[in-house]
Amino acid sequence: MAVVCFLKKSIGYKKVRFCETFFSIMLVLISIYHPIYAQSSTAFTPANKFSFPDSNSALNFSTEGSYELARFENGAWMFVNLLLNRTEQEMLNLTVSANDSDLTITEYRRFNTTFQGLILSYIVDGKGEQSFDFGFAPEEGGWTVLFNEDLVSEGDGWSTFADSNLTVTGATANATILYLSYSNFFGEDNSNKSFYERHSVAIIATVLVSATLIVAAIIRLRLRHTKKVINTKRVK
Repeated sequence: MAVVCFLKKSIGYKKVRFCETFFSIMLVLISIYHPIYAQSSTAFTPANKFSFPDSNSALNFSTEGSYELARFENGAWMFVNLLLNRTEQEMLNLTVSANDSDLTITEYRRFNTTFQGLILSYIVDGKGEQSFDFGFAPEEGGWTVLFNEDLVSEGDGWSTFADSNLTVTGATANATILYLSYSNFFGEDNSNKSFYERHSVAIIATVLVSATLIVAAIIRLRLRHTKKVINTKRVK
């Protein structure tokens, strides 16, 4: 109060009243805008089912999360700015379709370390097929798929199409889709190529195989942990 009185004497009563009115209006606008922004995302839980009416299938997530848009069109569920409730995860896009199978997505995230890429893991019930569009165009990288913790070659239960589409037909329990990109593995400046850069294909292939084996081992541990958590919930 003393500060307001001091300002009125120093800069004038009208100017102080103008500032008070201005900041009052700003506070009202902020209070109105904030709930609108908060409501832009829709929360979901594992209990929420996203069904495929014409293909005898359904989709849900093993954890809570949110999305800004979920729309069913052309036999597929499209999620915009999907976020599963895990730390340090960005919002991603995903389009999923399924036939004669129910799937529970247990993990979906991007990573950016030595390699850039993404990982999606899910549990499937049924012997149908599942298709995924990750919303990006793969460049200078490769796909890896695991069924029940085992690496599976392309054409033996899964296949890729143009852009970012991948279809799985051979999953019977657990499936993991992994994409690794090495587009900038040696950095952006390639003007003076070293021996290693001249033999980049062989080196990258070796590193990719090693990285895939390491990631496969990590996935096995995560799948076992996920199974324990789901079994514990079912017992309760």
